[in-house]
Amino acid sequence: MTVLPLSTVGAFSLDPNGNITSGLQDLNFNCISDSATNLQITSGAVSLSSNPGTATLVNPVITLHFDVFTVDATHLKFIETDPLPIMVGDAYLQVSSMPAGNNVFTLAGFDVVKGGPFTSSGILDADGSGNIRPDSVEDINDAGKASTIKGTISGTYTDLLQGRSTLSLTGFDNGSGGQVCSNCLFAAYPSIGGLQLLEIDDKGMTNGVAYSQTSTSIAPSLSLGMNLSGSNSSGAEDDIAEFVVNNGALNGLIDFNDQGLTSFGHRLSANYAADANVPGRGTVTSNSLNLVTYIVDGSDIAFVEVDQNQVGIGVLNSQTAGAVAHMVSMQPLRRAAFFPRVGFGAIKALPRR
Repeated sequence: MTVLPLSTVGAFSLDPNGNITSGLQDLNFNCISDSATNLQITSGAVSLSSNPGTATLVNPVITLHFDVFTVDATHLKFIETDPLPIMVGDAYLQVSSMPAGNNVFTLAGFDVVKGGPFTSSGILDADGSGNIRPDSVEDINDAGKASTIKGTISGTYTDLLQGRSTLSLTGFDNGSGGQVCSNCLFAAYPSIGGLQLLEIDDKGMTNGVAYSQTSTSIAPSLSLGMNLSGSNSSGAEDDIAEFVVNNGALNGLIDFNDQGLTSFGHRLSANYAADANVPGRGTVTSNSLNLVTYIVDGSDIAFVEVDQNQVGIGVLNSQTAGAVAHMVSMQPLRRAAFFPRVGFGAIKALPRR
């Protein structure tokens, strides 16, 4: 089996008719971004007059076609319609500055040295003046080997130019055979859906998103839903769960889809313990899986799975009574001009086999 991952991130501006008037795009193809970074989007369009809508992005390296579904006036869902590559992702309204303070991130990728999946989650502490403070922290699962990196991550980031910044990190593990890199370079595009990140240093294959941390604790009693995507010896795995948290004890149900082998309604019993030293960091230990968690706000928690037999990342979201999880409106926007500048991120290819 040959795995050739491809990811892309960028931003574009639309005129009132949905035509792309300007934009930038970065690509990472199997750890290679050489000659494929900071590309001008030369043409394209987003049309929401049908359901689904359509989008075309053209740069000097590749032309991509997508079907588009609307979540709301600031958020679109993309799925590629070309035979290859196979990509899915989101587009969000952009913001005009890099986020300062603690930013909770999740990254996923492929370790080409070990030949296995890589995931990480942690905190990048931005000082608002172009520096990443050395109190930043990262938890990883590199092809089944979990570890924590604390107090050695630092870096810099540039001012925005056409909605794009570059983020350079030292002491960061990017899933390159377990070696931390001295200059991990990411293309970074801030949006209302978080800071969209793609590695572009030819040293690794990671991409993800960072969210401004606005809370470091969770309520003593709340209901949570979980969504996990991962990989194990059988292939891809997706899990969903819901449970009640009561003073650190978690009880509920979990469903599994292991490469098409489904199993539903298993009892989930777990415990949550907060980290006394890292704001918002915690651990979840259970009879089904083990996680390192990072609180984003009062209702959202990012996590990385730290089991040896499975590599995964996901989110925990507070549930509202009577709400239906993951249901979104698919109605087109009235005018594409609602998106004067759109940042797209986490548009990534499924591995080709």
